[in-house]
Amino acid sequence: MDFEKLKAAFSSEADLRPLLLSVILVAAVLFVRAAGLKVAGSLENAPDVVRLRWRVQIRRGVITSLVVGLLFIWGSELRELAISLVAFAVALVIASKELILCFLGALVRAASGSFGIGDRIEIAGVRGDVIDHGFLTSTILEIGPAGQRTGRSVVIPNALLLSHSVVNETFTSAYILHLVQVPVAFGEDIERAERILLRAADEVAGQYVRETRIHLQGGEQLEPRLQAIPGEAPQAEPRVLFRVESPTTILMLLRVPTPARRKGEVEQAILRRFIIEWTRVAKLPHAALTENVTRPPS
Repeated sequence: MDFEKLKAAFSSEADLRPLLLSVILVAAVLFVRAAGLKVAGSLENAPDVVRLRWRVQIRRGVITSLVVGLLFIWGSELRELAISLVAFAVALVIASKELILCFLGALVRAASGSFGIGDRIEIAGVRGDVIDHGFLTSTILEIGPAGQRTGRSVVIPNALLLSHSVVNETFTSAYILHLVQVPVAFGEDIERAERILLRAADEVAGQYVRETRIHLQGGEQLEPRLQAIPGEAPQAEPRVLFRVESPTTILMLLRVPTPARRKGEVEQAILRRFIIEWTRVAKLPHAALTENVTRPPS
């Protein structure tokens, strides 16, 4: 072979020097191994343990020499390969970021036990009953603002569990204290509005007071994890709280007992009674209004 052609081959982009050096290294190591084994075999008068020790040391030396030598020869290529693998891994993580977040969200749900099949939850403004959950998504049957099912199913990516709070309405599995918000303008008779709202709450949800009280005080239906929470149980009777919503509006907050899965139905019934009664009595004289909206004894 012409020397110039051989030199050109070694100086080209496809540099064969690491490959040639690897071949030389392997040949040299095998030669040393053969010589060492020959020397070990010539020790006829030595005990078997000594000859076995020689063979083990020779094998270890051969492996160590090959590994160190190949790493030294192919060091630059291995660094380039490692950089390429890191770049590929980063690109893969970026491309599959949402899938990874969904999987992590599923782990968070499983670890925290935030909800399960059959629970009624609200997340990111979507409310409904959970019918399925997996590693990537959870499926719920949508519940409308009035507490009725819309007939639509909503598939929620589990990544939302990492960035949004989950409201579990059936956490206690039986009864809850639901808040009904009723705005009243400044200048209206707040006491009369309160009596009308409490009267509507008594008519609709009065039947749930006893069961809710027993449940919240540690009845048999109470979740075991809730029985260990210290403090007194909240009162179950309907109650109205006030909050100033704006310079022209007062917000009445009605706390009312209700079954966990019927809060929308109960809220609608209370609001319907309140609106009808409030509209009717607003047209009556003050004396007649006071007589008609007095709350009946409980």
